[in-house]
Amino acid sequence: MRIFALQKEKWKELYHRLAARLNWGSNTRLFLAGLLTLTPFMALARVIAMSTHILAGRWMGPDQYGLVGLSIAASRIWLLFISLGFFTVAYRIAALPPEKRPAAISTIVLSLVLWIGISLSVLLAFHAPLARIFKVSPAVYFWSALYATSQISYGVAGNLLLGLQKFKARGIIELCYALLVLSILGLSFYLKAHLEFTALLRAMSFGCALGFFLCLYTLKEFLKPVFYFPALKDILAYTGPYLMSWGSAVGAESLVSLMVSWNLTPRDLGYFSAYQTAVFRPVLVAATIVGAVLGPISSIPERQEGSWKKFFRLGPVIFLLAFALFFLAGSVMINLMGQKYPFKLSWMAFFAVAATFLFLWTFPATILNSRDSKSAWKASFSAVFGAFLCASIGFWAIPKWGIIGAAISLGFLYAGSLAWNCACGYLQLRDTAKHP
Repeated sequence: MRIFALQKEKWKELYHRLAARLNWGSNTRLFLAGLLTLTPFMALARVIAMSTHILAGRWMGPDQYGLVGLSIAASRIWLLFISLGFFTVAYRIAALPPEKRPAAISTIVLSLVLWIGISLSVLLAFHAPLARIFKVSPAVYFWSALYATSQISYGVAGNLLLGLQKFKARGIIELCYALLVLSILGLSFYLKAHLEFTALLRAMSFGCALGFFLCLYTLKEFLKPVFYFPALKDILAYTGPYLMSWGSAVGAESLVSLMVSWNLTPRDLGYFSAYQTAVFRPVLVAATIVGAVLGPISSIPERQEGSWKKFFRLGPVIFLLAFALFFLAGSVMINLMGQKYPFKLSWMAFFAVAATFLFLWTFPATILNSRDSKSAWKASFSAVFGAFLCASIGFWAIPKWGIIGAAISLGFLYAGSLAWNCACGYLQLRDTAKHP
């Protein structure tokens, strides 16, 4: 043990020397420290999650796997109504003084549990009319609603850990989540060779529930029988911009899936879901890690200028590297799903471009959302702009070009949102230069 401790100290000393030689600022050092802590766990967890989807695609076939994609799309719509400002407020714990954090965390957790109970009750009470409106079956509706409520529970609790910069604990819990989902799916296949789409939704819902309770256990020292009203006020302050941003971006994503189901065959929906999973799952890995580390850093206003300057300087390089990575990763995943899913270079290229725009959008969106509610309002309009482009193009492109049209629609969603947020970042830098 002493040898390992000495080696760890040597690596720390080497890191600090390298940081000093390269003249890294405090933002860069914090970002890299969090990145190096979180990445191994999150990357392994996401590899397991991607393997789970590959197996689900092989075991279920395009028709049932298409219903998985449709259920996930529907769950995002339900998240629009139940998420309020919880996700962003959880990140902003980092901006509070240490003595106020227990009361704020306790308030967020208590408010979340109460709100989830109310939301799930309403979703189940109005299942019949909502299922008709969105043209989904009762089974798709039920599991999408259950997955949405379990997902927000786990997501908010996980963000609280990130706000406290407990990166290692967050990574370990994500790894436990991924292993549980894979285990439940494998057990389902062992008991019944021909799987229906509900098997994966069931596994992911139980996995989120486990992740939520593990996060609460890790946060136990911060959970007190108190209620901190400023935290509740902060949740409500972020509700407006979050609803606008989430509703526009995720609503547009879900609309694309629905338009594919309306205009194309169930098998085409399966192909679309497979490509979307194959390419966008790696994006979620990278975007989650970047947002998890950059969010707490950017919640401190004094660090915003440096974050913007680095993003604008490195953006083009990030785009090229990200496109190559997502194209390669998506190609591998599609081929691993089996011969039931055709591999087409044109489909993969369009999806990879859309995914790259989404990844790049993570940087300015995180910087703006983490600053304050006023900046979050500015960021929310980016999603409105992107969603307008996506919907306008999708209604025309999907019936005309099928799956490529769907990928183009997603590309305009993320590219439009990225352009808007970059403009906001440029104006913020200009104002900072005028009024330092």
